[in-house]
Amino acid sequence: MAETVKKIKDLQKKMKDKINEEKNAIFDESKHPIELIKGKRPILQDLKCRPNLSGKKTNGNLEAHANGFRFLTRKGEKIDIIFRNIKHAFFQPCDN
Repeated sequence: MAETVKKIKDLQKKMKDKINEEKNAIFDESKHPIELIKGKRPILQDLKCRPNLSGKKTNGNLEAHANGFRFLTRKGEKIDIIFRNIKHAFFQPCDN
């Protein structure tokens, strides 16, 4: 009986590890690097990023590229967000 329980727990552990590896493979940016657009590209300026990267406020620009967004801070830090990693997006129209 104890041997059967151990086999079941080992199988559960293997399945959890397999699921975690699949999740990590989806978010692995080394497999899908951002494809930068040369020249003119859409940019949103003076945005704040949450959670903060370093310090108090993280202001920067959001650039749209071929397969994702790049957030560049004024300090030179960058965050690449691949479109396939985005699950939900919210649009909030302004009052004016």
